Amino acid sequence: MNNLMTKSFLNYAELKKQALKDETTTTALDLETGRHTGADEDNLSLFFQEVSNITTEMESISNLLLDLHRLNQDSKSTHSPKLLRGMADQMDSDMANILRKANIINLQLKVLDESNTANRQISPVFAEGSAVDRTRIFVTGAVRNKLRGMMNEFQELRERVVADHREGLKRRYFAATGELPNEEVIDGMIYGNEGENLVLVGKKSGLGLEAEERRRAVEEIRRSLNKLQTIFLDMAVLVEKQGEELNDIEGHMACAKSFVSGGTGQLAEALRERKKKRKRQGFLCFCAVAAAVLLVLLVLSFVE
Repeated sequence: MNNLMTKSFLNYAELKKQALKDETTTTALDLETGRHTGADEDNLSLFFQEVSNITTEMESISNLLLDLHRLNQDSKSTHSPKLLRGMADQMDSDMANILRKANIINLQLKVLDESNTANRQISPVFAEGSAVDRTRIFVTGAVRNKLRGMMNEFQELRERVVADHREGLKRRYFAATGELPNEEVIDGMIYGNEGENLVLVGKKSGLGLEAEERRRAVEEIRRSLNKLQTIFLDMAVLVEKQGEELNDIEGHMACAKSFVSGGTGQLAEALRERKKKRKRQGFLCFCAVAAAVLLVLLVLSFVE
């Protein structure tokens, strides 16, 4: 759980450095200089700013998920109803922030996809397969891979909260009744009216209020987790779609080859035009010199 979340998401500088390194070691970004042109840098600076905004929100969600994980661990060893209610309120606040930020990221990713598509139409220099387009695709893919990892960690946390709650109910039911509950009884405690029965029985052992507070807290957490899961599933569609595009290596190579070949063809055509122009200029110079010589000869013959 902590392995992925304690690592910061790629920030603006790291993404830019990694993207430029990848591009310069695979293909020439500019036919003559081997670097991004000034127009490329201006175009990508705006793109990286958009990416930076997304990764900032993702890192914020990562920290909130860490806090949720900590609160869940602390709640397992807490028996005070007052402390449990405080933890539940904090978890509810974290969930509200995560839901808000997840919605923002979802919208930002869609805008980024639209921006990448629209950018190809601005100029032939930014067309599909160009250096700028490949950089955009590479960085967008890196962001989505990080998002995929975050969603996996979220799913683990979601399952852990539910599993811990079920295990806690088993212990408290046994402490209150002296019997081990089966899965149907546990489900009834979580989703039905069995939780009220546990509270009534638990009053005899002083566990009733704690059990009720814990049940209410986990129920609120479960509802928030379900809402967040819906948003993340929507994001997952975008992640998988982008993953399929990134895995289409043959298609990307064909686009890049087509773009480079097109640039090479244009360069060759320009060289041919330059040669033709020089030939025409040479011919005109020759004609001018010949005319001048002929004129001099005519003048000399007239003088004699």
